[in-house]
Parts: sequence; structure tokens; C-alpha cells
Amino acid sequence: MSRWIKELGKALWLDYVQMIAASAARLLDFHIRFGVSTIYFPAKHTASSLPIDIVIPVIDKDSETLPFVIDSARANIGHPIKDIYLVCPGSSVEVRRIGHEKNCKIVDEQDLVPIGPRDITYVWQGHDRSGWMYQQFLKWSGWKFCTQDHYLVIDSDTVFLRPQVFEIGGKLVFDFCDEFHKPYFRAFEKIFRIRPRAPLSFTSHHALIDTTIMAQLIADIEARHRKPWFEAIIATIDPDEMSCISDYDNYAQYVFETLPSKMRVRYWFNKSLSRKLIGDFDRLTKKYGRRYSTLSFHSYK
Repeated sequence: MSRWIKELGKALWLDYVQMIAASAARLLDFHIRFGVSTIYFPAKHTASSLPIDIVIPVIDKDSETLPFVIDSARANIGHPIKDIYLVCPGSSVEVRRIGHEKNCKIVDEQDLVPIGPRDITYVWQGHDRSGWMYQQFLKWSGWKFCTQDHYLVIDSDTVFLRPQVFEIGGKLVFDFCDEFHKPYFRAFEKIFRIRPRAPLSFTSHHALIDTTIMAQLIADIEARHRKPWFEAIIATIDPDEMSCISDYDNYAQYVFETLPSKMRVRYWFNKSLSRKLIGDFDRLTKKYGRRYSTLSFHSYK
């Protein structure tokens, strides 16, 4: 048994080394091809003086993970955090309870976008994806209530394991992921009428939003399509794809195409786990904290 455990440990360590080598090669290629700043050793950057707010769109379904998301953000995000906002439906009970316990501010999602999930037609193989699409609009609406010029959007099922920052030397840090989902790039081209060049995807479950850049992004969409930005995005929905549009990729690709000197790119070091394991978070932190920056506990009910 002990020999088997040792062999498993060696295999896992080898996988981790290979992951580091592969991500470093992709970062180097990205820097050489496009001249964008990259980060190879994220552990060196654990503090930033840039003040931020945090925005977490959430529904009661994710109330199980939400306390861990809030606590881990406060413990590991190396920025001065002004406020944490929970954006939720007015009917949410558990989210509001947790928000009050954790000293967070509550924002009713109906106050942000003049439409709701019922106004979005997005059904894939019998599954209603309108709520998934709608929450992307909420993430882009933080400028309506945040008091800081930058806010960090976090998915309500993703927790932080180690100290990290999202601004270094005046540049925004974007984490790229392992996924490369072509429909996201097709959607970006339809929305912005720019053919995306980046060979990386930034759908990493969080992003630091610069409100000035976001205002310009929204203005550009509306100027190109002559309609409200969210209607322009809805018009690009592809019902043949389960996930056809990414708010994270749209924002990151826009920054890359228009303001590449404002970005630095880093590998995400994320691992997905079963939500059933979230209750043993201290053990998970000890087990994965040295190798990963975040853990995600997705639920697709």
C-alpha cells in the first residue's frame, strides 16, 4: 500500500510539473508573438495598493459555497477591499442571510439591467440557459453601484487558496485557463466585429474590471450595433451551443485588442472538485494550496 501511495504521489507531482512547463511555454509564446507582459511566478506578487470592490453574482443554489468564497477572498486578495457586494434576486433568502453575517452589501439584480431571464430565449437541448446568460450581464454592471474604479468579479463557486493580486505596476492581471472554447471566440467577433487573435482563453471564473474600460467597451458595442449592449449580446446567442458566450473572454479579449499595454497575463492554476467536498475546506487548502491558486466547486443543476 505504501509503495502504491508513493507511486501515486510521484505521478501527481509529474502532472503538476508538466502543467507548469506547458503553461510557461504558452506564456512565452504569447509574449514573443504579441509583446504582452506575462507572469511566470505568481507567488512573488501578493500585495497591491490598488483599492477594489468585490462583486459576486449569486443565487440561493450556491449558498453552500458562498461563505467560503467570501472568506477566502478576504484572506487572499492582496488589495485594499472597500466592499463586497452580493448581487442576487430580490427573493433570495439564504444569500441575504449570509451577506448580513459576512458584512457584505446586497444588490437586487433587478436594479441593474432592464431585462430578466424571462426576456432571454436560450434553450439548448431542452435546458433553459437564460439564467446563465443573464448573470453575465450582472457582472458587467458593477460600475452602477461600486464606489471604486476597479472591482473584482468572482464566480460564486470559486474559492481562493493563496495570496494573489490582479494589478501589478499599473497593469491589469488576466488569468488564462486550459479551455479553448471556439464558440466564445466566434461570439466575440460577432459582438465587437474584431477577429480575435489571442490563442488563450480567459474564462477563469474571476476578473478585475476597470470601470473606465468597461464603459468604453459598452459604448463600442452600442455604437456598432445601434442598440443596448445587452440586446446586442443576446442577438449573438447560438442555441446549438450549451455555452456560446463568455463575459470573461469578451472583456479580456477586448482589452487585449484595444489596450494590450494595460494587461499582464498569468496562468490560472485552478482545480475543479466535487461540491460535496466543500465542507472539508481546511483539508483541501492544505492539500492543494501549494499547487493551485483557486478551487472551483461547480454545480450544473
